[in-house]
Amino acid sequence: MFRAERVEPRRGPDAGGNLMTMITEIVVHTPVWVWLILAYLLFMGVRSLWPRTVGFTRLAIMPAVFFVWGLWTLFETFRLTPLAVGLWVVGLVIGGAIGATLVARLSIGADRERGLLHMPGSPVNLVLIILIFVTKYYFGVRIGMAPDLVRDPGFVAFDLGISGILTGIFLGRFYGYWRKLQTAPAGSPA
Repeated sequence: MFRAERVEPRRGPDAGGNLMTMITEIVVHTPVWVWLILAYLLFMGVRSLWPRTVGFTRLAIMPAVFFVWGLWTLFETFRLTPLAVGLWVVGLVIGGAIGATLVARLSIGADRERGLLHMPGSPVNLVLIILIFVTKYYFGVRIGMAPDLVRDPGFVAFDLGISGILTGIFLGRFYGYWRKLQTAPAGSPA
C-alpha cells in the first residue's frame, strides 16, 4: 500500500557511496497521501499521551484502520494466497493476546451505561502507530525496489507476521477495552 514508485538501485563505482541520494529519491517518490496518513496517525498517537475520556465506539477507529490496511495488503500485494492469509492470521492471534494482556493490566474507569472509558495517558498507541507505519513503509519501499520479493517466502513471512502481530495488538486492546466496559458495575462513572 505504501509502495514508492520504482527506484532503481545505483550501479557503478559510487553505488554504495550515495545513501542520502537513494533515501531522498525514495522520500520524493512517496505519494503525498502517505505523508497525510502519517500526520493523522501521529496526531492520534500524540493525543493518547494524556488521560482522556473516550466513547467505546471511537476506540474502534484505529483497530479498524489497521485491520483494513492489513486486508488491503493481503489482496493488493500478496494476492490472498493461503500462505499469506495463514501468516497474517497467526500474527493477529499472537498480537491479539498481547494487546488484550496490555489492557487487562491497565486501570481504566468505565461507564457502561454511557459507553465511556477513562483512559490513562500512555505512549503505547504512539509507539504502535510508528511501528506499523515504519514497517509498512519499509516493506512497501522494498517491494517497490524489488517486486519479486512478494514471491520470497521469508520476506512474505516477515512482512505479514509483523503486520499481523501489530494489527492484532490493536484488535486485542480493543477487545480488552470492551471487556473492561462489560465488567464495569452499572452506574459506575468513567
